[in-house]
Amino acid sequence: MRARLSRSFARGPAKAARVNFDAVTGPVLVVSGELDRVVVPAIGRATAKKYANATYVVIPGSDHMVLSGAALPTTMGHIDRWMEANKTAVRETSAEAFDLVVLPEKSA
Repeated sequence: MRARLSRSFARGPAKAARVNFDAVTGPVLVVSGELDRVVVPAIGRATAKKYANATYVVIPGSDHMVLSGAALPTTMGHIDRWMEANKTAVRETSAEAFDLVVLPEKSA
């Protein structure tokens, strides 16, 4: 996977993947580290604005590694609350992959 990503980045913007933001109708969570110098928070904010149903979260004091170290509990707390608010769950599809699924409404 890493080699494929590196090669596609090396090909330049004309060959990069494109996203049809209007086609994404489900909830989207965009997470940035406050001190991230790899993907600065302004990029996260701009990305979130492109989706109709996005939530943007900044992890205070974190760099790019929002899913490790001291930032992990804060990041996971935001993810857990977002998943609950959006009634979503994770479904493992293989040892390397998973899907995010919307849970059905409970009947009364």
